[in-house]
Amino acid sequence: MKMLPLALATMVWTSCASAQVTNSFETDYDNGAFSIDPREFQGAYNLSEELSDKALEALRRHIERSTKNIDQQNLDEFSFFAAERTVRGAGWLQFAIGDLELGPRSYVLLQSALDGQTQVIDERVGETEHTLAFNGDTVIVYIATHPLDLEFEKSLQKDGFKIKGAIWGVEPEFNKPIKPFSLDTESPIVLKEGGLLTLKSPLNTSEITEAARLLMQYESRKILSAKEAAQVGRSIGRASRAINEAASTLGAVAGLGVGYVLGRSAGAAFGAGLGTQSTVESVCGNDDRIPSKHPFVGRVMPVGCTGWISTDGVLLTAGHCVGPTMLDIEFDVPNSTRSGVPVRSALKNQYSIIPKSVRSSEPFEMGNDWAVFEVARNTITGLSVFEAQGDGFVISQLEPPETVRVIGYGTDNTPLSRNQTQQEQVGGFVSELVRASDNVILKHKVDTSGGNSGSPLMGVSTEGKLVAFGIHTNAGCMGGGGSNNATGFKHQSLYSHVKARNLVGRR
Repeated sequence: MKMLPLALATMVWTSCASAQVTNSFETDYDNGAFSIDPREFQGAYNLSEELSDKALEALRRHIERSTKNIDQQNLDEFSFFAAERTVRGAGWLQFAIGDLELGPRSYVLLQSALDGQTQVIDERVGETEHTLAFNGDTVIVYIATHPLDLEFEKSLQKDGFKIKGAIWGVEPEFNKPIKPFSLDTESPIVLKEGGLLTLKSPLNTSEITEAARLLMQYESRKILSAKEAAQVGRSIGRASRAINEAASTLGAVAGLGVGYVLGRSAGAAFGAGLGTQSTVESVCGNDDRIPSKHPFVGRVMPVGCTGWISTDGVLLTAGHCVGPTMLDIEFDVPNSTRSGVPVRSALKNQYSIIPKSVRSSEPFEMGNDWAVFEVARNTITGLSVFEAQGDGFVISQLEPPETVRVIGYGTDNTPLSRNQTQQEQVGGFVSELVRASDNVILKHKVDTSGGNSGSPLMGVSTEGKLVAFGIHTNAGCMGGGGSNNATGFKHQSLYSHVKARNLVGRR
């Protein structure tokens, strides 16, 4: 095996004020800061045997699984280039790689310096643009070039390797007070420290301005009429959709940061908020959530929502979770750190969401807030999510029973290690409100918090099995009163998309 030319260059990124911030992650997609310059491939290279063995074994397994004949590619023929990427203090790291320009026999290996877990990527990675997520603040990027890919090796030495950007986990902030909105439609949307929302151009801010106006108008009101609550809910939906669509021009998560403030403010005022990424709980009395380990329910990251598997061959979450940072869903999620930073699942339990598969409510509002999607096979095991986790929940259009259950990944600080880990709680079903064929609200009194958005609202069928009746979307329980809300499967558009089964024409 050729170990030259091989060099380890270290790039350390320090989180700074210019990075866009949300609840528990930061991002930077500007100026190619994470790309590998060809000069970084110069000099001596030292790597512990433990990490190199894990990387080489991962490559061997990948080649064997993809070609079914490992003799077609002898590992001794490869040349290896390497560089480190570090975001100091990050809990986890994930990269945007875009369209790879690899030789047909060459590979990129990404390895966590913390635990040695390794992802292998080849030229056929086309359904997603992001890597899986690696725990720790440092990832080693190996590029294995085959002698028959001479032109690729030359371009690597001349131009380096492009990485479009990165997302990383940070320590969340709990119970941060929300300051009033500041409306300025003359100039980009900025989320100020403390939750101050400033609206600026060149983005068309009419939807956001209207949502903020309504929030301030009803700020002192404790009770709204059904008409007023519906008006605010629709307005927030339009605003958040506009923000998500414009997020590519603002920075990958700027829009989600604004949506986070809108959701918190609305939820705190009258329970008509988005119910996503918020640290404000919507607990119906005492918080009785308990840890759970259900294989069909996963965490949608890094946006921080809940998603789940259905027996119809698709996955589901809330529509307001859709956006530029709905990248993957992970299962068998470990406890968070003592400071509440989510710890990412093992690579074998992460599944990249296929962007072109996503179907969602447009626009979304209470009772019409849903998303259906598919995921790629796991790049470590080669398994589909159904092969690894099971067939999923049966979906029902019947009215839920008196007792219902929610399983999800809500925020929590009692203790912080439970933050955005899987928990469940049982509570009462309140009522079903069918406002239109595409607007069905299920009201319930099950404890939830931000991060539970997208959770299945379930009940036990007459056969004794857990059945999903809806998708939890909105807060509403306040001080023991009110109720939380879900979109029910009597919603005709949602139900038809679930039953379509084949969102991207792959099966």
